[in-house]
Amino acid sequence: MRRAFRLAKRVGVVGTTRIEQSLKILESRKDIISLGAGEPDFPAPPNVIKATEKFLEEGYTHYSPMQGRHELREALAEKLKKENKIDADPEEIIVCCGSKEAILLSSLVTLDAGDETIIPDPGYLAFRPIVEAVDAKAVSVNLDESDNFEVHPENLEKLITRKTRMLILNTPANPTGTVMSKKSLEEIADIVIEKNLIALVDEAYEKLIYGKARHVSMASLNGMFNHVITTQSFSKTYAMCGFRVGYLYSPDKALVQKTIEMKVHTSMNTNILGQEMAYEATK
Repeated sequence: MRRAFRLAKRVGVVGTTRIEQSLKILESRKDIISLGAGEPDFPAPPNVIKATEKFLEEGYTHYSPMQGRHELREALAEKLKKENKIDADPEEIIVCCGSKEAILLSSLVTLDAGDETIIPDPGYLAFRPIVEAVDAKAVSVNLDESDNFEVHPENLEKLITRKTRMLILNTPANPTGTVMSKKSLEEIADIVIEKNLIALVDEAYEKLIYGKARHVSMASLNGMFNHVITTQSFSKTYAMCGFRVGYLYSPDKALVQKTIEMKVHTSMNTNILGQEMAYEATK
């Protein structure tokens, strides 16, 4: 009789989703239009697609630095300065396997067992499992459809305890589409500074905005220098989901160094072809 392995308790916090099932159906049924896979309905830019062959011919099949290729990080620092008003340095950026790895690594290096992290609800399905997988506690700030799923600073502040360590924000938000205003972000920033919290801000959908809304990066606000981790992605903006390229930015050099050390023992480095494609996309 075959004996089953004893699994770790943390697998119980992950739960089940229909993502894998959905992706299998989408692969076999080309007539289905998905509204739930989290992928753009447009292809990656032609110059990015065309460049892949050149990169492979030039031998881009080996390891890269754990932090990511320097030329890509330089380009990302310029992007953050120009588009997000964040005075970033290449040494403050880590290229990750999608923004999801950036969120996981950030949680691994900042949260201890029992630390509380406030997450939006409804929110991105990975926030709670990641927080709970590192033995921290996820606390929901409930959002209401009647006011466009806004994160109200006063509701958030009520949830803060002496155990609260981190706040996760997602703007533009998945799955609600809500774009947080500069005023709301400033009010939340005041709370984060006063309570000495970390704000982990997921901005993967920064370019997919409709109407008159305008995206503002929390890291660009006064006083947030020592309180914010920003995660962004090439998956949505450039339809590069399958290549798994994202990045995190933090001005905290100790956090960046420890995150790189953690990445050495997880994914080692982000795939080199994806990094070269990302660099091509930034041109």
